[in-house]
Amino acid sequence: MKTALLGLIRFGAVGGATFTTNIALTAFLHQGVGISAEVAFALSLGTVLIISFFACRYWIFKTGSEGDPKHQALLFLLSTLAFRGTEYLAFLLLHTVFGLHYLTAVAAILITTFFAKYFYYRDAVFDSVAGSIASAKAQR
Repeated sequence: MKTALLGLIRFGAVGGATFTTNIALTAFLHQGVGISAEVAFALSLGTVLIISFFACRYWIFKTGSEGDPKHQALLFLLSTLAFRGTEYLAFLLLHTVFGLHYLTAVAAILITTFFAKYFYYRDAVFDSVAGSIASAKAQR
């Protein structure tokens, strides 16, 4: 229980740090370097994705560094894309279809997926036992 709570706190701290980094880096690349806002945001998203992966692998989840980094990186990328797509579809459902206020919908979705992501990443991506089983199946 203590380990899960500490992991959730770390996951939240990394989420806050990457949110701040995403905004700051986008602004710096756009206003400071002169890159278009679209490219600046894309570069920032890529940077934050990499930071998040390494934070999960080495700091948030205790057994993360025991798994195959290539397998984890691919699974993390695909999982992140799936989560973001699901968040957007949930937003369309809650806001557009059911008429829930957009900020309420965003808050509800992000709070829900925060916990879903934590447990999924912990159990499916960065768990050394799950990773070993998935790697063994992939090698067959």
